[in-house]
Amino acid sequence: MSSLQLDVPRTYLRVAELWRMDESSQALIHAGGYYSVHQHFGEFSRNLTFPIGRGLIGRCADSMSPILLDELAPDSGFLRAELAKREGLTLGLALPLSELGGKKGVLALFFSQDRNMPSGGVEVWSTEAKSTALSLRFAHHGIAEDFRRASSQLTFPIGVGLPGRIAQKRIPELLNELSHPSEFLRAIAAETSGFTQAVGLPVDGMANAVVVLLGHKNQPLALRAELWGHVAGSAFEPIAVQRATPEASIVFDRIPWLERAERLREPVVFSFLEPNAPDVPHGGIILPHFPTDQSCLSCALIW
Repeated sequence: MSSLQLDVPRTYLRVAELWRMDESSQALIHAGGYYSVHQHFGEFSRNLTFPIGRGLIGRCADSMSPILLDELAPDSGFLRAELAKREGLTLGLALPLSELGGKKGVLALFFSQDRNMPSGGVEVWSTEAKSTALSLRFAHHGIAEDFRRASSQLTFPIGVGLPGRIAQKRIPELLNELSHPSEFLRAIAAETSGFTQAVGLPVDGMANAVVVLLGHKNQPLALRAELWGHVAGSAFEPIAVQRATPEASIVFDRIPWLERAERLREPVVFSFLEPNAPDVPHGGIILPHFPTDQSCLSCALIW
């Protein structure tokens, strides 16, 4: 049975992997990944290295800025194109990490969609030279052309809108509804296009760069997205949660993974089996952020 036949439910986000610089070889080596049902892609990827400037991973490490590939094809510079096609992976986002295990690194996220059907979306917002407002640098919105056009024409001053708030505060934010213009300025376009949830993330090492991941009513971003807060000397506290469905409870102990991400001060990928569904793989990634020296706010994406 192929991995795609096991894929229920159909989430937009499918794979998260970490790559760390190896100074002796001047190449990026595999430092962990969660591949859900895409095990063949994972087995192949774990044995790869990416020299600086080569492939999606090497290019991101070279520029230390986000790169979005909306076609995982050889002519786009993606070196795992044939396997990605077989596994049903269609979109890749590489994000720089200023430090991963003491070295600079890359976080890669891969998504899956039917090109002819509504899907989730990925955006990278950043300020341009001589501008203090964020504009759309890279984006993929599937077939949501109205939303794409509306987004490409907007800019967000620091502190305004979801991208502006993330750039100002430098911490993640979850929006469970995109129907309130006061929280999401593109509410009308989102409703027309079917986008129902958003996760905003600051880009590591880039003061005014923000990633926005969008979930669609027909294709949620993940089974769950969660925000957890922690202040030194206290317990981890849940701040916010998104569910793909009301039933997406996802039973497992998150605290050890949250503790590890905070202790290492870097993303952590993880996998687990639910007691009531041991044959269905689950896992995800925890992205820690540090508003102060004594506090941590982590975003967990679980699928």
